Amino acid sequence: MSAGPKLGRPALEIAPAYESDDVAAVPPAVPAEDIGESPDRLPAQRRYAITGDWRAVDG
Repeated sequence: MSAGPKLGRPALEIAPAYESDDVAAVPPAVPAEDIGESPDRLPAQRRYAITGDWRAVDG
């Protein structure tokens, strides 16, 4: 199994898909660090988990 499907799953646990991008753009830093990710990359991983589009996390 590839790591792709697992990439955004923890991000969705912190900022669920039903929340707007504005609300999800300011995730708590502690949960982000708990999953080993920076708060800056969390929104991109969340977008990937919602859309499945790798362009969300590229760059």
